[in-house]
Amino acid sequence: MAGIEHNQPIVAYCSVGYRSSDYCARLMKDGFTHVYDLKGSIFQWANAGLPVYRTGKIAHHVHPYDRHWGQLLKRSL
Repeated sequence: MAGIEHNQPIVAYCSVGYRSSDYCARLMKDGFTHVYDLKGSIFQWANAGLPVYRTGKIAHHVHPYDRHWGQLLKRSL
């Protein structure tokens, strides 16, 4: 997080939502003040048809993390 202002809004997310909540707690402990956890996970977000961006462009696929967790994603993603 070098170079990121401590008042910069940050949204953390992960495949299923567990690791991102830990990461948010760590960021807040380190003094970041506008930290948000994407509740429900990036999988739930994408499955709902909400936009996912990669390098500023809409991504049409989400990394499944692994074969087991990938079963939580719609096949089209």
